[in-house]
Amino acid sequence: MLDDPPGERFQRQYDRLQHRSPALRILIAIAGGLLVITGIAFLILPGPGLPLLIGGLGLLAGLSRSLARSLDRAEPAVRSLLHRVVQRWHRLTSYGKALSVAAVAAITGGIGAAIAAIVL
Repeated sequence: MLDDPPGERFQRQYDRLQHRSPALRILIAIAGGLLVITGIAFLILPGPGLPLLIGGLGLLAGLSRSLARSLDRAEPAVRSLLHRVVQRWHRLTSYGKALSVAAVAAITGGIGAAIAAIVL
């Protein structure tokens, strides 16, 4: 899968999985679903929500042609965005990096506090 070019890898994964056993596809569906659910929960709770969500969607893309197409369309744009973010991060001074981390921590803390106030 890693050898597949960006923009085609999820559809190729879908095509490869169509020739695999139904038991394997069921296990992939269960694992992908659990990763998506856990990822969504960790978007609210402390934890690695986004990587789990993306991993779960990647697994489920092997079972759904429309999801595979959607992820293939999104992948080049996401790669480009991440590349720009990394370039900007490297250009920041130590002071700028510290301010960026503090800002993200304050924003996520505020969101967490707002969610806690709503739930509690």
